[in-house]
Amino acid sequence: MKNLFLYRFPIIIVLFIMMGPLILGCSSKGDVSSLNISPEEAQQISYNATIYGFPLVIMDLTRQVFTAVPKPMENGAPVNQFGNKKTFPDPAFIQVTRPNADTLYSAAWVDTAKEPVIFSVPDSNGRYYMMPLLNYWTDVFASPGSRTTGTSAGNFAITGPKWSGELPEGVTEIKSPTRWVWIIGRFACAGPSDYENVQKLQNQLKLMPLSAWGTDYVPPANVPVDPNVNRKVSPLDQLLAMDAPTYINYMCQLMVDNPPYEADTSVLAGFTRIGIGPGIDYKAYFAGL
Repeated sequence: MKNLFLYRFPIIIVLFIMMGPLILGCSSKGDVSSLNISPEEAQQISYNATIYGFPLVIMDLTRQVFTAVPKPMENGAPVNQFGNKKTFPDPAFIQVTRPNADTLYSAAWVDTAKEPVIFSVPDSNGRYYMMPLLNYWTDVFASPGSRTTGTSAGNFAITGPKWSGELPEGVTEIKSPTRWVWIIGRFACAGPSDYENVQKLQNQLKLMPLSAWGTDYVPPANVPVDPNVNRKVSPLDQLLAMDAPTYINYMCQLMVDNPPYEADTSVLAGFTRIGIGPGIDYKAYFAGL
């Protein structure tokens, strides 16, 4: 346990240093006397909320940067389409922390807001692969792959937290606790001489809306790109450039479609004491203090 603490301690310090401007912004602006809470309590709650919302905000910024492209490419793809890395990552690769050096990546952002999205994987012919699905809180909630579901072809319906209904025969449901899902797939690759074999498998990965199942679905081409998304600045730098009310309000709005875990109910109850919660207009709340 002692070694684990020493391992994590520097990370806590880094987070505190990075989040300092946000935390101080929450605690030094506005008169909290009307909230029946001490300034010290308000500061501690704002600190906890800042850390709590970090994965949610960084995931949304990461999604925006990755999907702000008109067509699939190695370092991005439109929503509900795969971007396939055709070679091993080099030192300039920053999409994933500490990427593997013996796999080729296939990544996609899936939006379940309108309807389930069917995710189809090919028969890998015994090749090791994994397709971790991350929710908006950065937690892996499912991972189809050779170890878990085998190497045969398969079809999985990624459904959102509010969806219920019938699925086609032969399609297995994977229930996501959040609207958005990040697939960070990997195929084992023996080296450059094996690239072509893996690329053939990557090209067979498919995503399609449930309503298109059974058709010759073709993903949209030349997808409009949001001009407000900045792909030149990293998601982390964009987050750290936010003022406190903007960051907290961003977090509050994201929690509507990407709800917190039920186990966090007591934590969220504490946040509401200073106007932080799913769907709350924190900027308006903050301005009224």
